[in-house]
Amino acid sequence: MSLVRSNLKYIFVFVFTLFVMVFFGMYTNSWDAIWNYGFSYSMAKGELPYLDFTMIIPPFYNFIMSLGLIFISHNNIVFLIEQAILITVNFYFLYKMYDNRAWMLLPIMCFPIFVSFSPTYNYFLFFLTTIVLYLEEKKKSDYLIGFFLGLTLLTKYTVGIFLLFPSIIYYFKNKKKILKRFVGLTIPCIIFFIYLLITHSLYSFLDLCVFGLFDFASKNTVIHIVYFPLSLILFFVSLFVLTRNRKKILNWYVVFSFFIMIPNFSIYHFFVYVLFFSLLIISGKSILSGKYIRNISLLLSFLIIGLNIIFYINWNQMELGLERYHNINNFNYFVNSKGSKNSVMLANGVYKKYRAKGNTFFISNCGDIWMKIINEERTNYFTILNRGNYGYNGTKKMIKRIKKMNDVYFIVNMNDYKYSKDFSNSLTQFDSEIVEYIIKSSNFIESVNEYNVYYKQ
Repeated sequence: MSLVRSNLKYIFVFVFTLFVMVFFGMYTNSWDAIWNYGFSYSMAKGELPYLDFTMIIPPFYNFIMSLGLIFISHNNIVFLIEQAILITVNFYFLYKMYDNRAWMLLPIMCFPIFVSFSPTYNYFLFFLTTIVLYLEEKKKSDYLIGFFLGLTLLTKYTVGIFLLFPSIIYYFKNKKKILKRFVGLTIPCIIFFIYLLITHSLYSFLDLCVFGLFDFASKNTVIHIVYFPLSLILFFVSLFVLTRNRKKILNWYVVFSFFIMIPNFSIYHFFVYVLFFSLLIISGKSILSGKYIRNISLLLSFLIIGLNIIFYINWNQMELGLERYHNINNFNYFVNSKGSKNSVMLANGVYKKYRAKGNTFFISNCGDIWMKIINEERTNYFTILNRGNYGYNGTKKMIKRIKKMNDVYFIVNMNDYKYSKDFSNSLTQFDSEIVEYIIKSSNFIESVNEYNVYYKQ
């Protein structure tokens, strides 16, 4: 009991965050969360990133999250429990650094609609950065700091590479310190390089994650009219704080964390960036006592939860609410908008019908990953049909791949296709060019609600 009492705050954080993700899954299980769940599921099925399915990032986060799926279950509740554990460990390091001020992170994560809880590699990057800052503050081994900086590269290298700059700038005159960090950094990177060589996936990795980056950035840049200026405001505030105190290395990390916004200045990336920015607030001086900050933070968190419960009840009465996906394999604890469950069941029925006849691909924004997880099937290169996800000149490569395919069925979500045509430059990554080729090169079979079925001989 004494052990429980001494760790009550961490137990609370775990229960609280898991509650949010289970009961407000519509907000925390967004497109990115489902794709990350799918990546981890694919690894749990024994598939190799870059060869068996597409990824445009290093796979460290998804490998970590796949462990629970391997040893416990493929059910999405395991994925959410793992995320809750990460958030709890994250809070542990913040609490060790800032004591009760760490509670301030909780209402920040809750606001506005729990987006920051979303289980993706972007949150994991924040998690690793928190550990690095803890090691920095406690003056731990430079080899160890370098090692964790290397893990940020293996999580999202387009941002992780910028998180190396604080060490380079801050310790520019201390070459030995920088060298030790570089040695630590190379350890996970060399292990990953050996993995790529052993699995013969080095070229595929370079094509998808490096050369294909030019395709991704050119086709998926999002500059939201609200979140673009807001992110710039936060960036300039962090620059101002840095100019006032350059000796605080945390300030350098917050400034360079801005690159998590590029190229998507969207609501999700913005609120992940807010987590990094919040470290300036949490680490700052306060005239309030730690216990007062804790109580206010908890009150705000419960207030946000309460308001969402009220909205949830009212929305249900207006048939605009949420529903749980009971009796859908591996998604029993998933929550989404009312009526969406029937859509998933309908899609799965159509998919099963044509899968029984032959090779079938579900062409949707992220519908194929649903079909694969529900039916415990292996994923493939069609699972995430997004622009910029197939390497350099990737859309042409996928069309060439389809040209060589015979005797296959394609189930196309026409709503996703039409949406991508209407908002192709801003609000969706769904690759309409590939869909257009499928429609032109295949025979139309039937239409079931929003799904058109095509057969390519």
